[in-house]
Amino acid sequence: MKLSERELIERWKRALPRPRGRLRLGIGDDAALYELDGERYGIFTTDMLVEDVHFRRAWTSGEDLGWKSVAVNLSDIAAMGGQAELVLIAAALPPAVSVDEADAILRGAHDCAGAYGAQVAGGDTVRSGGPLILSVSAFGEARKDEVLRRDGARAGDLIAVTGSFGGAAAALRMLERGERPPADLLSRLHRPLPRLEEGQALARAGVRCGLDCSDGLLRSLDLIAEASGVSIVVSPENIPLDPSVRTKLGREVALELALEGGEDYELVVAGAEGTLRASGLRLTVIGEVVAGTSARVLLRDASGVRAAKDAGYDAFRG
Repeated sequence: MKLSERELIERWKRALPRPRGRLRLGIGDDAALYELDGERYGIFTTDMLVEDVHFRRAWTSGEDLGWKSVAVNLSDIAAMGGQAELVLIAAALPPAVSVDEADAILRGAHDCAGAYGAQVAGGDTVRSGGPLILSVSAFGEARKDEVLRRDGARAGDLIAVTGSFGGAAAALRMLERGERPPADLLSRLHRPLPRLEEGQALARAGVRCGLDCSDGLLRSLDLIAEASGVSIVVSPENIPLDPSVRTKLGREVALELALEGGEDYELVVAGAEGTLRASGLRLTVIGEVVAGTSARVLLRDASGVRAAKDAGYDAFRG
């Protein structure tokens, strides 16, 4: 593939007609919005996990794989401020997958859905002549006046995040080196926790801009800046780094993994100080939104302000 993932998505977006009827938001955000009635949107999202691209079976139990396949979809609903309702699971299973492993995948998926008030409503199964593939779709709901979108950042807003960053990327790096990650970091990689309650609290408080951080913090900030037509200035020293990573690998590596690693599934939001505070959440402010400049994301430290490099996970470039 000669295009990046973002370039392909933009190409396909241009090829499709604009949303019509009750479809209010199509390609370009964490999920699609469909008008259910005068007060509510339906939230629709889908995601795939492909063996040897997103996971290796040697590192990942069936239950962990099932959990993560659902969690990454529920995280998209959290990024829109929604409540998760239903999950559909399609599984392409190669002959090497045993019945016990298949059952474990379903258990993990069911456990994750149930932990966040959702149900597995069905799906599809097929024999795979290649890798194991899980494709999950999720449905949620949100009030029309309580939705988070990528295009809602305005100059003067603060940029804030939930949780900490770099843990999942550190676990992946250790596994790739043949090392056994600490249990807390392994959990960050295999069992991410969708921030559904946090997303709803932010939306109720009046925050209107957010997404979930799946491809690295720099990539997430760039997506907000691009969609909103603004620039974002971030202070790296304010980014909450996973404490285990900082202790084990040092601050410099921990910061690199936080900025570029991905798979944290924390929320990144933009809003006025008072609105963020009204959510009642423990958030960390890491930067601010400014009028658009030649660079969409800038890093500010003691040496000054500089443009951030284009970094983060890309599905077609590794």
